[in-house]
Amino acid sequence: NATVEYYVVPGTALPAGGRIVDVRVYLRVRSEEPDFTFEDTRSYSYAGVNYTPGSTGDANRYRRLLVSKTIQLRNTRYDE
Repeated sequence: NATVEYYVVPGTALPAGGRIVDVRVYLRVRSEEPDFTFEDTRSYSYAGVNYTPGSTGDANRYRRLLVSKTIQLRNTRYDE
């Protein structure tokens, strides 16, 4: 059976003979309204992306959550 050896970021070429057997999905969500009792100073790193909320205006006053899920794709495993 094929096993996951490593994950690549979107847009990266697969090595010769490489197969996609799992997918990681990331979702960064933000509150609809700013919260003026909160300041988001975190940096979010996922899927080759680094995101830091802006420090001007209300950009850092929104609450955010980053979630991820790894999904095994069906019918992609094979016997060698």
